[in-house]
Amino acid sequence: MEIKAWAVKTPKQDLREYRYKKDMGENDVLIQIKYCSLLKADIFFMDNFWSDTKYPLVPGTEIFGVIVKKGKKVNNIKIGDYVGVGYQIDACLKCSSCKDGKEQFCKKQRVIAIHENGGLAKHIIVNSNFVYLIPSNIQKPEYVSLLGYGLTSYSAIKHANLKKGMKIGVVGLGNLGHIAAQILVKKGFEVTAFTHSKDKVNQLRKLGINHFVNPLNKIY
Repeated sequence: MEIKAWAVKTPKQDLREYRYKKDMGENDVLIQIKYCSLLKADIFFMDNFWSDTKYPLVPGTEIFGVIVKKGKKVNNIKIGDYVGVGYQIDACLKCSSCKDGKEQFCKKQRVIAIHENGGLAKHIIVNSNFVYLIPSNIQKPEYVSLLGYGLTSYSAIKHANLKKGMKIGVVGLGNLGHIAAQILVKKGFEVTAFTHSKDKVNQLRKLGINHFVNPLNKIY
């Protein structure tokens, strides 16, 4: 099918209307995109920062949308479901990495910006195994970053094997750190924010963070 999107065709170029064709597989779903965010990494890809961008490029690695069509072997998702899609949209699902639940190490994985076009479009086609149901209370644009920065932060916290009662420090309260700090507070940890920006302190206090240290050892 033909997908309407916005793409860059050369480095430093503005986004322009673009159309590309992609067929659905029997394990794929077609998503009508509602919201899509652009990460710093998307900008790097658009500008060929790493010298490996393949143009034309449709950016967008954090996506919310609604299932409008599905392949004949898709059983875990139904038409009308509100879903999220992150950076990875396919893998072989047969290799040892995939069988261990570590599809991100699959040698045949397909990810947005490297192998596939992204979410700055009307629709996107994704393997149903990489689509996630989104609860009704967070089906809003401000939550779409949970599909990238959110998953990255949560994964690090989960693998850290933190214990109840621990005091946790978060270094750098930018995109990843900002979300990580919120997750930690919600989990009941006492969080100290390491940041050189005093302007962020009042905002972070509202999130439940009460301890602040900057890199110059000044306690706020």
